[in-house]
Amino acid sequence: MNLYDTKHNLILSTYNEETNHDFPYFDFNCEINGIFYVEIKLKDNCTIEKTCASGCLNYLGKIQ
Repeated sequence: MNLYDTKHNLILSTYNEETNHDFPYFDFNCEINGIFYVEIKLKDNCTIEKTCASGCLNYLGKIQ
């Protein structure tokens, strides 16, 4: 899962290209108002017959 800013610049990702490791989640502390884009990608070797994907976004409120 990737998170992009208003200008489509990558902010965070659950995938680390350097280590080829997928993480189950990431935490993001939003400090500005604006539009953010979320992208969910499947691995190249996945087929529609054996694949299922989901993403979950949570708003935790203002951090003090």
